[in-house]
Amino acid sequence: MERATEHDAARGEGAAVDRIVAEYRREVVLRGLFTIACRAGALAFVALYFYFGIYLERTEVFYVTLNLAGVATGLSSFVVILYFEIPQVVRDLHGADASRADASWAAIERLRGELLPRLFDALWMRPEERDALVRSIDRPTLVRMTAERAQDRWRRRGKIYLGVYGTLAALYLALVAFYDPRPPGLR
Repeated sequence: MERATEHDAARGEGAAVDRIVAEYRREVVLRGLFTIACRAGALAFVALYFYFGIYLERTEVFYVTLNLAGVATGLSSFVVILYFEIPQVVRDLHGADASRADASWAAIERLRGELLPRLFDALWMRPEERDALVRSIDRPTLVRMTAERAQDRWRRRGKIYLGVYGTLAALYLALVAFYDPRPPGLR
C-alpha cells in the first residue's frame, strides 16, 4: 500500500515537471511569435509609407508619420526581449510555493542544455563562462544569479505596453485609413 502511494506521488511530480517543461516550450514559441510580429509590423508600416509616398505620391506630413510608427513598432521588440528575459520556470524558483519551485528545478535539470544557454545570454555572460555554468550550476547559484531580474516588473509593464500600444496602433491605422488630405471645402 505504501509503495503504491510513493509511486503515485512520483508520477504526480513527473506530471508537474512535464507541465512546466511544456509551459517553457510554449513561452519560447510565444517569444518567437511576438518578435516576428514586431518585425512584420515595422515592415508593414514602412511598406505603407512607401505605398502612400511613392505609389500614390502623397507628400503630406501625416503620411511621414507612418515611418515613425514603423520605428516605434520595431523598438517594441525590446519590450518583448525584456518581457521574456527570465523564463517563468526560473522565476518560479523565487516563488513561495516550494513544490512548484522543486518541480521547476527538476524541469530546469531536464531542459539544462536548451534553457540555460539562452538564459545566460540574456544575463550577458561570456561564452566560456556560460558553457561551464551550463554544465555545473546548482540551484542556489542560479537563484542568486537571477534574483534581481526575476522580479515581475517587466511582466507587468509588458502587458500594459501591449495594451496601450495595440490600442494606439489600431487608432492610428484607423486615422490612416480614413484620412483625406483634401481641404475641407473640396471634399
